[in-house]
Amino acid sequence: MVINFKQSSEVGLAEDIVYTFADGIYGFADYKQFVFINQTQDIANPFRLMVALDAPEVSFVVVPPTFVHENYEIKIDDAELLELGIADEQDIMVFSIVSLADNGSELYVNLKSPLVLSMSTRFGRQIILDESSYQIRHVLKTDR
Repeated sequence: MVINFKQSSEVGLAEDIVYTFADGIYGFADYKQFVFINQTQDIANPFRLMVALDAPEVSFVVVPPTFVHENYEIKIDDAELLELGIADEQDIMVFSIVSLADNGSELYVNLKSPLVLSMSTRFGRQIILDESSYQIRHVLKTDR
């Protein structure tokens, strides 16, 4: 299934809902359960803090990929959709992990390995888009 996201940058995740990543996140396989927190009072803020329940010191800044790439499109295997319990694309929420450059001068967004969430089943998975041209280190423009 090819999914063309028109997801708004306004993200409506409840902070008390736990999402389970059965395989963890790449490099952090031991952490399976996460919550997504808006650390500001601004509901329109697209950035969230993805926090591991078992180890709150393990957290990631995430943003909807459409915030940095308006026509973001991914192809997800039907088997992966089935494992997440996703029957239609309205049930999907997608995030990308944000990272800071080693020199601290730039922010990067990983568009190549998005986090795919099922809003109904509360399962998530990080997938790798092997056949896409998206980058692991897509520079986040600060003039937004």
